[in-house]
Amino acid sequence: MMNEKPQIDRSVFLAERKKGVGGSDVASVFNVGYGCRRRLFYDKRNVPPDYPEPENDAIALGAYLEPFFGEKYAQMTGRLVDVRPEPLIHPEYPELRVNVDRMVDDSNRDQPGVLELKAVGRAVFYKIKREGLPEDYILQLQHGMVVAGTPWGSYGIGSRDSGELLHWDVDRDSVLADLIVAEDRAFWRQVQSGDIPDRLEPDDSRCQKCQYRKSCQGAALIQVEAGSNKGLERDETLRPLLTEYLERKKLLDEAEQLVEDAKEELKTRIGAREQLEVAGHKVYFRPQVAMRGDFAFLASEHDRLRNMLIDAIAKHPELWQAKHKFEQEFLPADTFKKAVESRPLRVY
Repeated sequence: MMNEKPQIDRSVFLAERKKGVGGSDVASVFNVGYGCRRRLFYDKRNVPPDYPEPENDAIALGAYLEPFFGEKYAQMTGRLVDVRPEPLIHPEYPELRVNVDRMVDDSNRDQPGVLELKAVGRAVFYKIKREGLPEDYILQLQHGMVVAGTPWGSYGIGSRDSGELLHWDVDRDSVLADLIVAEDRAFWRQVQSGDIPDRLEPDDSRCQKCQYRKSCQGAALIQVEAGSNKGLERDETLRPLLTEYLERKKLLDEAEQLVEDAKEELKTRIGAREQLEVAGHKVYFRPQVAMRGDFAFLASEHDRLRNMLIDAIAKHPELWQAKHKFEQEFLPADTFKKAVESRPLRVY
């Protein structure tokens, strides 16, 4: 069962975010995710961005789908899911704040938990399935539990494409919680004092599209961009062909990702079964053992034996004359490698 989340005025919400470090800020405090500590400093200090960000439809869609996944979570778990429209504030450190997606009551637990809902695209959804959560998601929920004073929390990761929802519980990590409190407080002292955090290296990929890239990196970023293009011949006659290539490459990448996503879903649905017939097709998902040569091991053994024999010869003066001949005939492992010429086309 879930209560509806009342609409909050956007300007009021943004003003509240300026009063402290929130859940969506904590990753930037640790310089992980899409942002960084210095970018967050500019934002909290109300520094006008060099390049204002346009409206992000994916983020808007995620917010729109949040109630859907909240209701689905409540139905799947049987838990009471409660909406909290007002920000929660840490009782001891008021600069630590959080707008929780939901609070969760579980009849088997003494205290409520924090629910972190995410509505993500197909590619991210299956990446989380395969590899686990990114660091910023982990930090966000741990921060929420710290501020709310709850010993546990829960994730609800929903696919914007299929509507599928993954959910699981986590406990508050006391070591990580203490680190979050310390870093959040240290960052907020920087905001209040105007002590600007260190910048990232100008060749960091996050800097290329940052709202504050001119104010932050300035000439350093220009030098990186100029240096990367130094000495290259410019030929704009290839622009139409390259544009067509990039568009087709994007379509191909998207199609390959869809194929990989479908394969992962098939593997999950097949489970322990090893062979099936589906729609007239034979589907095999059997364990296989492939015997391949361990060439790295062979090379290391080759060099180990070679060095051992050279050492043995060196210890016997009567064999010293044979040392040079032996080294020439019993070559190092690297000499067996063959150079193969190629001319690949890569576009970054």
